Amino acid sequence: MIQSNTFSFLFLFLVLLTFLSCEVYGENNSGINNVDIENTIFQDNNGNQSIPIPPEDRQEILDLIYTYSYTYDSKDLDSFISLFTTDCIWEVYTDKGTELEFQAKSRNQLREAMAERMANMTEKGIQTRHYQTNTILKSMSADTVEGVTMLNLMWQYPDDELPTFVQTGVYHDVFVKIEGIWKFAKRTALIDQTQSD
Repeated sequence: MIQSNTFSFLFLFLVLLTFLSCEVYGENNSGINNVDIENTIFQDNNGNQSIPIPPEDRQEILDLIYTYSYTYDSKDLDSFISLFTTDCIWEVYTDKGTELEFQAKSRNQLREAMAERMANMTEKGIQTRHYQTNTILKSMSADTVEGVTMLNLMWQYPDDELPTFVQTGVYHDVFVKIEGIWKFAKRTALIDQTQSD
């Protein structure tokens, strides 16, 4: 008799639990299906809204960051410059991001500076390697995204057996989508060391 009452109690408890689950999560008993993830608006600690970044846009922005490294390190000036908007800002701060070392305020200024820098690297036979990792992106609008990416820069001279560590830092970026293509609108390098290379 005791076992029968215990079984009845457990059965009624499970029925009640199932009923409450349906009330909370919906008839399909799945809370996930009742949440519109694609259109959910997220907020940071300051209450600022951030729109989710579509997977295809996220990948295109990551590819843009990676292409920056490949075009810079291969000294492909035209391809490198094409990654930026015509009114872009590219700047470098040293000493943990406290001292402004260089700033270009347009794609033309950036081209001039990079042409000189890449020519200098070629003359000295320096192979650069920009390792960019740990990217975090935040959508500001449908066509504007901000991001941060860590930098580890290595150099290798012709006679070096192994590459040499040069500097570390963090890029702070603003990406914009123009005619369906993501580009750098602003790239700020905050270098940890006192001098940039």
